Amino acid sequence: LKQVIARGPEHEGFLPLDPIYGTPAPQRESFVKPGLTDEDNVVLLFSGGTTGLPKGVPRDTYSLFYSYAHGMTSYVTEQDAMLLIPPLFMAAGVYQLAYPVLFGTKLVGMAAFNPQVILKTIQDEKITQMFSYPTMMRWILSQPNFDEFDVSSMSVISIGGEAVSTELIKTIQEKFGCQTTTGYGMTELTGAAATPIDAPPEMISGSDGKVLPEYEAKLVDADGNEVPPGEAGEFVVRGRPVFKGYWNRPELDDVVFTPDGFFHTGDLIRQINDEGYIRFVGRAKDTIRRMAMTIYPDEVENVIKTHPKVAQVGVVGVESEFAGERVWAYVQLHPNMEMTAVEVMEYCRGKLAAFKLPDEVRFMDELPMSSVRRVQRVKLREEARREKEPAEG
Repeated sequence: LKQVIARGPEHEGFLPLDPIYGTPAPQRESFVKPGLTDEDNVVLLFSGGTTGLPKGVPRDTYSLFYSYAHGMTSYVTEQDAMLLIPPLFMAAGVYQLAYPVLFGTKLVGMAAFNPQVILKTIQDEKITQMFSYPTMMRWILSQPNFDEFDVSSMSVISIGGEAVSTELIKTIQEKFGCQTTTGYGMTELTGAAATPIDAPPEMISGSDGKVLPEYEAKLVDADGNEVPPGEAGEFVVRGRPVFKGYWNRPELDDVVFTPDGFFHTGDLIRQINDEGYIRFVGRAKDTIRRMAMTIYPDEVENVIKTHPKVAQVGVVGVESEFAGERVWAYVQLHPNMEMTAVEVMEYCRGKLAAFKLPDEVRFMDELPMSSVRRVQRVKLREEARREKEPAEG
């Protein structure tokens, strides 16, 4: 680290931002380090930290810009206006800073997530593309005065970060009159897979796309052997855009990288067709084993989350003497909503195999979340154990 630029009052040791804004472009060279290469680290991001402290992930110039250069050159031009919704402490926000550099587009940032402000910004700035999360999109679409805003400028909305239903994709396309796409990625990889923007809604909601060029990926079992087609396996990947190691944590390199350079993502992925489309199944460490059957928490969560009363849900496995593990679902409802455990279980019936149905449903005012708004299942498991122990005592 050579220099820190700060906004606001001047502080010793920090370069103030305001003078840079006021400096004519030709004179700004003094603020820029010359000779920047593809190998130079330009940003330090942090992993989600759902099971422990976040880990620093250095990203070099090449990897920062790669996924956008390959994933969007077919539909992004300098005439586009992009809306930046994710916060800049998240990888999804930082990577979008590549838009103006790569494509010469206009990038409009948001101070905070506000559906009304977003709709007005789309109208006033003639926004053509944006990235958002399914939860946010449902909130935007539910605005009573949605139809009062002119959103006809929108051409592509990218969806990611959590499961998305076919119904939501169709609603987005209908209400905005635009195309949609989704994909798979993580801080350590950038975007590693994506669906084409002309894919049907069922494909967008049912897959995470195809692995992008320059990524070499495999699906492996716990012993590192490739799994048969159609079976879920851990997604291991190598390639130029993959990070080189965690910041100041060299002891983790032998854990997360294989000797031949594949990175263990910890994500379970299934190849769903012969064309190479993949689907995120869940985190390997979160898999629930019930009577020798495998249950992926994400699959159960994705069903419960489609209920209109449900704001957030977390599913965990809790040790059981006779079943191996039992399925516990923790549910957070939207404000002013009421629901019973029986309602949740009945809603799941017919949408999930019988052995995947929740055994217990608990309601919480607010689920424990990480700094990047992911449910912290480790804390839910601790909560379940605390509740279970007195009952057994």
